[in-house]
Amino acid sequence: MECSNTEPTLEAKIQQGRELIIQAPQLFISVDIEADGIAGRGSILEIAGVSPDGQSIFSSLVFPKNQLFIPEYQQFCDNHGLSRDQLRDAPRSPVVIREFADWVESLCKMYQKEAVFTGFNAGYDKALFDLYCIELGIQNPFVTSPLDIKSMVFGLLGSPWGWDATKKSSLPDNLKPERKFSHQALDDAKYQLEILCLIAYESTNLN
Repeated sequence: MECSNTEPTLEAKIQQGRELIIQAPQLFISVDIEADGIAGRGSILEIAGVSPDGQSIFSSLVFPKNQLFIPEYQQFCDNHGLSRDQLRDAPRSPVVIREFADWVESLCKMYQKEAVFTGFNAGYDKALFDLYCIELGIQNPFVTSPLDIKSMVFGLLGSPWGWDATKKSSLPDNLKPERKFSHQALDDAKYQLEILCLIAYESTNLN
């Protein structure tokens, strides 16, 4: 009897990796933030989150909190449908950030786990979110340290290492989801969660 060595499909790998993430002792919530600057000089313009199983999502535009921004970041946001003029009717940040924190807390209660802020270049996104929580007096629902998917990709690349190879556009085929990233927060939160699922699969199937 011959053994089948058929390579699993990409979707099968994502699903196997997702199961590993769901079974983890922490709650890895994929979060993406679009902003026209950095923490302390810029505003969150859009925020989205996806639960590990992909069944619960949060997504909202955010009205800029002040007039501070970094020109290059603002131009990038303008080019992707997030200009300040387009956000004039968006919900104000105190409302959105509190609703997002409440959403995370509800998942923590559902899963009975601590939440880990999970993102691609997570330090950038979490610094923005942390500052908003401090400024608004909101209890931060995440543990202190985020999980950075970009760094996990770097660890799987092997030698020679190169940081440019961790760009989403440069990901190796075994870590590249079929869906596209769009620089829209919800799309990108889903995309990076699938990257994490593929990392989980690959890391448990190393030769």
